[in-house]
Amino acid sequence: MPARLLPLLFVLLLFGCYDQSARQENAGWSDFSSEKMSFEEDQATAGEADDAPIERQIIRTADYRIQVADVGASAARIEETVKKHGGYISSQELNNSSYELNTHFVIRVPNQQLDSLLEAVGREATFT
Repeated sequence: MPARLLPLLFVLLLFGCYDQSARQENAGWSDFSSEKMSFEEDQATAGEADDAPIERQIIRTADYRIQVADVGASAARIEETVKKHGGYISSQELNNSSYELNTHFVIRVPNQQLDSLLEAVGREATFT
């Protein structure tokens, strides 16, 4: 008789452990869903604060090409001119090929200063 109870006891133990692990897995999912709900509530609250009017800024773009006698000296003067106009150079690339040397600038300057900056940079140009 005890030999017959041993397999039954093993099956009960197996199902008992299975049920416990399933509960632990489900507990993990419930923690995840409560975190997700908390995140969604935070997002909803943040969305209410974002309803304030946004101050829009005007962005103007200019593509300006000039020919100069000395690229290095002109580049240095252009950098100083940009600083005087309250801007900065966000990137600069120097290209040297067998027939041409050129520098490409990406300049960030306040909107009100763009026209006067273009005039000042234009004074660097030399046309032959």
